[in-house]
Amino acid sequence: MAKFRVVTPAGISFGNPGTVGYEYEMEALAPLGAEIVEIAVKTEEEFAKAARDADAIYAKGRPITRTIIDALER
Repeated sequence: MAKFRVVTPAGISFGNPGTVGYEYEMEALAPLGAEIVEIAVKTEEEFAKAARDADAIYAKGRPITRTIIDALER
């Protein structure tokens, strides 16, 4: 299990169309023992619930609202 968990929405990419690569992110995160976990959710509430125990959120365009912040345990 990874030391740190970074949660991000599934299916959203800033790279080339049709690709979801985290090479650059993992270059920085791997030495920390981190993992990036994509979660496939539709609503803000679902995202908040799935991300509640994350060490970090990689939003990729999803607004980080009070609902999400209040749901975070860390």
